[in-house]
Amino acid sequence: MIVYNKFMLENISIFASMDAADHALIEQYMVKRVLPRHTIILSEGDSSDSLYLILDGKVKVFHQR
Repeated sequence: MIVYNKFMLENISIFASMDAADHALIEQYMVKRVLPRHTIILSEGDSSDSLYLILDGKVKVFHQR
């Protein structure tokens, strides 16, 4: 598990207004994952208990018909 510092959260708008105690709480659950190209993170209809923050690279979103 790789825990990130408050600096990263301060630079993400949805976390920027939180105080240091809130950042520390969130940081306890943060895990860095490096995924290879073309990895499917979620498919339509999947449930998830995670929030994905894209720090580098690109993500494509597709809607299946």
